[in-house]
Amino acid sequence: MECPNIRRVAAVTAFCLMPLASAMANDSESMSQLPVLPVSAVHAAEVAAIAKAPVASSIAEAPAFETKQDLVVIPGVNEIIPIAVIHTNRVVLPFDAPRIRTTSNAGFEVEGRSIYVTSNQEGKPVTAFVSDADNPDVALSLTFVPKRMPPVQVNLTMSPDSFTAGFRSSKKAQSWEESQPYINTLRELLREVAVGNTPQGYSLNEKPNTRQEYNGCRQAGLEFSFHNGQVLEGHNMRVNVGVVENRSNRLIELREPSCAGEGVRAVSVWPNPLLQPGEKSEVYVVRSIEDPASASHNARRSLLQE
Repeated sequence: MECPNIRRVAAVTAFCLMPLASAMANDSESMSQLPVLPVSAVHAAEVAAIAKAPVASSIAEAPAFETKQDLVVIPGVNEIIPIAVIHTNRVVLPFDAPRIRTTSNAGFEVEGRSIYVTSNQEGKPVTAFVSDADNPDVALSLTFVPKRMPPVQVNLTMSPDSFTAGFRSSKKAQSWEESQPYINTLRELLREVAVGNTPQGYSLNEKPNTRQEYNGCRQAGLEFSFHNGQVLEGHNMRVNVGVVENRSNRLIELREPSCAGEGVRAVSVWPNPLLQPGEKSEVYVVRSIEDPASASHNARRSLLQE
């Protein structure tokens, strides 16, 4: 038996669907007239959306680490150095033949003036004393802290106060300086520095402090700068490397006596002592390193000094 109410509902439903079908047909005709969107345009839109998407806070807030560090250290004073866990890290030392003393299970390799440190235990400090095989009296106390960070290279230089306290560079520097006549040593020292080498046993400091700088060069028309220069420390001698620039409007020849001063042993310039206006050269000033034991505590000031 067929229910009349069901027939009424079916009729009403069919009547309501007729406008919807008509609208869909009209929309279909409208859509067929729309221009085609290239696939490349869709891909470009996706890339732009990804680029503008917010970065996860855990990544955005991750601390940044310097993968190259220059540190000035003092013998006997512990220095804490962050290193990369699992990866190999390089530490350049002011010693010609580094020797390591440690009880840690971390990996240490020595190559030239560098040591390579590897640790697989995050957060567990690695302590070591590092000295020069030829001069064990001077030792650096280092603590490496493994962290989740890229591998690092750390360049260590000795504090000038270390030399003032009686420390010296390795015996190789002393042996090199005293292996030939004095004049020959100065000539060879200047030649090595001019060609970009570090003499045997010498340490190189890329960031000299005020005490290491030399400001005794004076010549009209020339400007001398040792502030951003370099200092090479030996056993008995120190070399200050600076820049001289012709600030005049004429040709000037640098005269070595322009850099004469107390403790100065030799002066040289490279590549050219004849400087055109605006031209620069490197200037090298070799000075003696005073032995604290022989320094006079009651030195008299000359009345002829300004």
